[in-house]
Amino acid sequence: MDASHGRSPPAALTKVAWRWQSLRQMGLGNAVHLAAKNVAYVDHYYVLRGNLSALPPDTPKRLGTGELQLLGEADMKDIVALVPTLGLYDRRRLLSFLRFWADGFEHGYALRIDGTLAYLQWLVRPSMNNLIHQRCRRRYRLLRPDEVMLENAFTFPAYRGWGLLPSVSVELLKKAREEGFTRVVCYVRKDGTQVLNHFLRIGFKITELIPEFRVLGYVWRRL
Repeated sequence: MDASHGRSPPAALTKVAWRWQSLRQMGLGNAVHLAAKNVAYVDHYYVLRGNLSALPPDTPKRLGTGELQLLGEADMKDIVALVPTLGLYDRRRLLSFLRFWADGFEHGYALRIDGTLAYLQWLVRPSMNNLIHQRCRRRYRLLRPDEVMLENAFTFPAYRGWGLLPSVSVELLKKAREEGFTRVVCYVRKDGTQVLNHFLRIGFKITELIPEFRVLGYVWRRL
C-alpha cells in the first residue's frame, strides 16, 4: 500500500492567502453571492462505499483518448489559471479541487484529451489521514488502512457527456486495488443525481445520508 507522508502546502497558498485568492478567482459579485449563501445553509451528502474486488472487469468506455496523469505543481498552477474562464458553479467546484492541493494533499490526477485538460479527480489514500484530521476532519472521516477515497471529480464543460467520470474512477480504483487497497468511500451531494447514478452503476452502494451545515462560512458535516 502507499506509504507516502504528504507534502507541505505551497508556500504561496497559506490558509489566509488561499481564501483571498479564491475570492479573487470567484469575482466580487460571485463572492458576495456565495458569502450570503454561507450565512446559514444546510445541504445533504450521500456516503457511498464500494468493494474494489467488485469493480467492473472492463473499464467503462469513454469518448476520446488520453493518458491519466499524476498532477504536479506546474499542472496545478495551469488549473488555477482556468478558474476565471468558468461559470460560478464550475468555479466553486474547481476551487474545491484545488483546495486539496493547497492543503497539501497528494495524488490529484488529470485526463488530458489531445493535450487539453478534460477531467480531474483526487484518489486519497490513508497516508493522508494526518491531513484529513488537520484540515478536513469536519467534512471527511479518517480512512481505514485498506480504504481509499475518491473526491472532487471535475469534468471541464467541453467534455461533459463523454463518460469520463465512470471510466476514470474505475481506472483509478483498479490502480488502488493493485496497491493492495480493498475498499473505497466517496461523498456525493444529494442533488448530484447524475454523479450518484454513475457511481451506483460501477458497484458503489449508498450507506448513509448526512447533513452539512454552513454558518457564517464555517462548514461541518454530521459524521
